[in-house]
Amino acid sequence: MRLAAYWEKVRVELLDTLAAMGRDVSLEGVHVFQEGLCAGAIRGMKIASDLAIQGNRNYQLILELVRRGARLEKTEDPSLLWEEYHLLRAALSAPRLDARVRARKFYEDKAKELIAARDERIARRIDQLLGPDDIGVLFAEPTHHVEDLVPRDIEVTILPSSRAAAG
Repeated sequence: MRLAAYWEKVRVELLDTLAAMGRDVSLEGVHVFQEGLCAGAIRGMKIASDLAIQGNRNYQLILELVRRGARLEKTEDPSLLWEEYHLLRAALSAPRLDARVRARKFYEDKAKELIAARDERIARRIDQLLGPDDIGVLFAEPTHHVEDLVPRDIEVTILPSSRAAAG
């Protein structure tokens, strides 16, 4: 499936799901969480706008949700992202092949721990910000498993198109 068609399918499924939850006109009370986003409010919106202008369909959808009343939230702990970034950078820039292989193996092992820590942080953030009548929308890569970590009183729905993309 082409990228544009995929994101249109996600958009339609998400808006249909929100409408079924009684959020078909205003998205007030909807909190949007984006994996990798370390800022909310004005700075988060600037990041989202810049990426949307560059053609990022994920962020274009986020801006559509915000225009309809949703709130973009700071999702991640920057220190965890920086740690992952530096490990990846070391794995890709080691001067010799044997050093790159060792650095890549270290990165792959450590990345699993970092993703788990990031997922825990995201789940806590969702739990902290959602009120009893609020809805959270999380955009995350298939390597993340936040749905396993949110409290049981938070109902999780994974869009069918997201499952297809992960499989």
